[in-house]
Amino acid sequence: MSNPPRCWPCNRAETVPQAPDLTRQAARYGGLVEAARRYLALLWPRVDWGHPKAQDAVTTMYQSIVQRFGAGAAAVAAGLYDEMRAEQKPRNAYRAFAADPVPNERVAKIVASAFLGHDNPDVPVSQQTTSDLPLEQRVQKRLEDNLSRLVQQPARDTIAANADKDRSKPRWIRVPTGPTTCEFCIMLASRELGKNFGGYRSEHNALFDEHGETYHRNCDCVAVPVWGDPRELSPHMSDYKAIYDEAADRAGTTRDAKKILAEMRQVIKEQGQPPAPEPPGLPEPVELDTPKPAVHQGDTHAPVEPKAPEEPLPGVRRRTTEFDPLGPDLAVINPNHAAGRQWQVNCTRCATAVELQARGYDVTAEPRPDSVRDNGYANVLAKWASPDGTPAGQGGGVQATRGSVPDGEVLGMSTGSRVWDYLPAKGRGKVNAAKAAADAAVTEWGDGARGYITVEWSKANGGGAHIFNVVNRGGQVVYIDGQTNETDASGHWDRIKATGGSCRIVRTDDLETTSDAIDWVRSRTDNDDLLAQRKAARLAKVATSAGPGELAGSGPGSVDRSQVPHLHQHELDTADRLALRGHHVVFVPATGIGPTADATIDGETWEMKSISGSSEDAIARNLRKAKRQSKSVVLDVTDSSLTDDQVKALVEHYGHRYNLDQVHVIRGDADLDWRWHSNGE
Repeated sequence: MSNPPRCWPCNRAETVPQAPDLTRQAARYGGLVEAARRYLALLWPRVDWGHPKAQDAVTTMYQSIVQRFGAGAAAVAAGLYDEMRAEQKPRNAYRAFAADPVPNERVAKIVASAFLGHDNPDVPVSQQTTSDLPLEQRVQKRLEDNLSRLVQQPARDTIAANADKDRSKPRWIRVPTGPTTCEFCIMLASRELGKNFGGYRSEHNALFDEHGETYHRNCDCVAVPVWGDPRELSPHMSDYKAIYDEAADRAGTTRDAKKILAEMRQVIKEQGQPPAPEPPGLPEPVELDTPKPAVHQGDTHAPVEPKAPEEPLPGVRRRTTEFDPLGPDLAVINPNHAAGRQWQVNCTRCATAVELQARGYDVTAEPRPDSVRDNGYANVLAKWASPDGTPAGQGGGVQATRGSVPDGEVLGMSTGSRVWDYLPAKGRGKVNAAKAAADAAVTEWGDGARGYITVEWSKANGGGAHIFNVVNRGGQVVYIDGQTNETDASGHWDRIKATGGSCRIVRTDDLETTSDAIDWVRSRTDNDDLLAQRKAARLAKVATSAGPGELAGSGPGSVDRSQVPHLHQHELDTADRLALRGHHVVFVPATGIGPTADATIDGETWEMKSISGSSEDAIARNLRKAKRQSKSVVLDVTDSSLTDDQVKALVEHYGHRYNLDQVHVIRGDADLDWRWHSNGE
């Protein structure tokens, strides 16, 4: 057992909780900084230093790097905040936000300052300052020196800003993580910070309020939120406070930073540096491509037989045929989609199941209860490993993204070794820039390549976000959605939010399967087969209506979707149920001028709505929305647990309230079929 921490400098044993290893969090930020440095180094050769616009070119380049990697650091910090907050189990809910990267205006000033100076070859090397170096060298040195602070600043701002805004009223602290700590950081790490800390009188707060969020170049301090005892996170805080208090007493002030820092230097000179934090444990280095030692067996030396690769998902059912995502096989991914909400918000599970099916695992997606929040970018990639064995993502935080990084460059190991590419979300339909960029990327990957696409829906389409799969089939780029069983999910691009960062893509077929993938899927059962067969039959029926003017429907009615090729699965399901009841459904395209209903049914204009769950408000909400499009509404309650009598009573009440003409209520393929009229017919 390790010895308890000891108070510096009197060497008394202290009883404080064991501190979590924040040096690993510092390593995450360091990975981002190192990746930014590598990226910057690759761009330096492109600069024409003699060109009159060289400063403008460097400014644009440097701003791009600071913005990109700073956003990644802020995302990592927001994930850390949420993770630490969840451990405290506060009463009120809160989701951390990522602070903005350092403003371009500030970055431009730093670049302009880097260009100041003059070449002075006459000055001896031993006496040269940065200003005496040639232009190319001094600009590179100054900007590389500033990079760490600029990349990490948004992460530090994220912690401070969320601590101030969070209603659970946390404080925050700075925790040094390097082998030595300067007096400035010791001073600011000696106490808690933020507006929720009221431990000192105002005259003691002024200095910390002014400098608490200030960091010097290459500072290794990590900002951390605090709900309990800060010594659990910073076990040497009492050491830092002892140095600060003694220096403040000698200086005779709590407001003059220069005097206090001067005295702190003297105290440290007399008594030595406070203890350094323990570095994170690292695995022993492994030598690759070296001969394996022989084992002694009696009088012979037999070589060690290499072990067969371990099966990452032992016991999981395997496919006997190749997975065809464009046929009935897709129906096995989420056959319980109609069973309730948890099967309708499980897109991360469904995308994982599609990828595993393509690898030969006969699995189906698990549900995601509303109480489970594990559907972030990093969580998706945490189920996989990169070819070199490193985690493709780490589920403890938000996965960082990138816009464009040279081949082989990633955002370090801050959130995993595989990153998401941004897709420019501009335009709609065939001119959609995001789809065009995705098409180009998947085409470049080559035949057989697969990946994930994430999109954010526009407000007009309900908001929220979604993930689905993409595959290169013989040079053709195909988008598929296992959650809603859409063999052609290209219609998703028509509903995206046209803002930067709303669409992303990542390749998956070259990743390695890990045992963590089983958390989101399970082996398919006979009951799943029955559900899938029913869903596959419906898909086959819908597919027959792909041609212009062709009709689909297994009953005496029909469905015409030729004018609107991309529809939500619930719309197709409702149309099918109407066709089984003898109705003729024709989907109507949006005109872009005023409200447009979903379809004509037997020649009349209707708006179609579907509800799920047991909420009575769902009926009121959907009828209120529907009246904007048409006063005739089809209400599909197949996925609702409300009884028929409850539904009828609610429809009568809200039908009158919202001045609707008629509401046609259906449930299942042949269950409830009831129509309400405002005139009582």
